[in-house]
Amino acid sequence: MYGASISHAVLIAGVPPGKLVKSGEQRFLDLGSQGPATLEQYTGLFFEPNDAGSRAASKQSFERIFSPGNIHSPDVPAEWAMAQVPASPPNPVMPYDDVMNALKQTNVPILHLNGDHDISFPVENWYALNGIFPTLDLITYPRTGHTEPIFSIRIWLHLRLLPSSGIRARPEKARQPLRTFADMKRNLR
Repeated sequence: MYGASISHAVLIAGVPPGKLVKSGEQRFLDLGSQGPATLEQYTGLFFEPNDAGSRAASKQSFERIFSPGNIHSPDVPAEWAMAQVPASPPNPVMPYDDVMNALKQTNVPILHLNGDHDISFPVENWYALNGIFPTLDLITYPRTGHTEPIFSIRIWLHLRLLPSSGIRARPEKARQPLRTFADMKRNLR
């Protein structure tokens, strides 16, 4: 649909198509089925509970998201949400052969960011595809869960890609196709 318009893809804490080498943990579904949200539940779902730094990041994130002054979308009805949760972790989560085949043949550089302790979509599934998807680059954050890579990339993007940062494509390289994220990085000053 938009294939010719896509030059790069960044996937954050996602699940690949096809059969998974490691399913998500039942604990993710069990914790996610509890309500209302508590800090302990939130930390278990999205962070690494055994790491002090991750617990501190979880607390900060939880307080920001659930603060009374935070403007957010309306809550999803709990009954509807619970009806969408499977009884056990599905495998595959995304059973689309056409997506898998497209990723095996793409020239588009793909960057996947994830934590090493993502209990919903384990990063090991991307490791297994590293030699199968020709343009796949992986960044795995240590001692992090499902959410923390999102915050890391947001910080990186703000620091590196805002117009005020002074980073621009070099004119002499701007017309050259970028094959990998390393090429993209080299094309920035």
